[in-house]
Formats: sequence, structure tokens, C-alpha cells
Amino acid sequence: MLPDIRRGHSVPDGFLDAYQRNFRVLVFDSNEELFKSNKTSSIVPRRLEINNAGDGDAFGQIGTKPLWLTQDESPSHYGDNTKFSFLFQLSSGLVFRVFEDAKRQIELNLKGQPEPSQEDYYQLFLGNETYFWGTISNPCKIYVITQI
Repeated sequence: MLPDIRRGHSVPDGFLDAYQRNFRVLVFDSNEELFKSNKTSSIVPRRLEINNAGDGDAFGQIGTKPLWLTQDESPSHYGDNTKFSFLFQLSSGLVFRVFEDAKRQIELNLKGQPEPSQEDYYQLFLGNETYFWGTISNPCKIYVITQI
């Protein structure tokens, strides 16, 4: 994480390449074919609902401003002053059920060692409130902020 994430902070050029080591945000044209017929998913299909009130079992919210849990951590720009825009927010506790034969999500146990979860679902960013910011530049840069 960046040491200073107050409202209007700058994300240094190259930071996202190092930051996204354990995850990737893929940006694609919505007209592209996303799934090949020979691949299967571990995740049980589910309709994701948008809820701008920020409550209930909703996917999250899309809008002009995020609903921050704590202080405003909005980034202003990336690298050479490419501006960030708020894209969407995922609600805390959002779960994705998986099929019985799916590999379990890996969690850290009390000793800090990785082990398979006992839960029958996956969570993004440990189920924290998650905020996605993006640039219009090519290639598009995506910056993710979490709050608990």
C-alpha cells in the first residue's frame, strides 16, 4: 500500500505493476468473448444487484462518489497526471458461492500460514469494502482501495 492515502493522493508511475502481484484487474472490450466453451467455473452463477443505498446483499454501487467506510481515500492521478475516475464499489462481506468440487480459497491461519478455507465461498480482498478507480488512458490503469 502507499504510505499516504489521503484524499487527492498521487499513485506513482509503475506502482500498479508492483502492487498487483497477488491479483490482476483485467480490462477488456465488452464485445469480446469472455468464456470459452471448454472452460468451467468454480463459482456458482449469481445475479449481482446494484444497490446505491449501500446495504443488504448487494454487489455494491456505481456512481459519481464512493460511500467510504472511514476517511476519503480518493486518488487524484496516476504517474504523469493521468486522472483517476471512480468506477464502482463492492460491498463488504460479498460472497461468491462455489461448487462442491471447487478448490478452497486460501487464507492465513492464526500463525500467518496459508491454508484452505473451511467456507464454501470465495471473497474478494477478504470481504472488505472495495473501491475501484480507473484511468481513461491506453492502456487503462485500475487502482483498488480497500477499507474495513
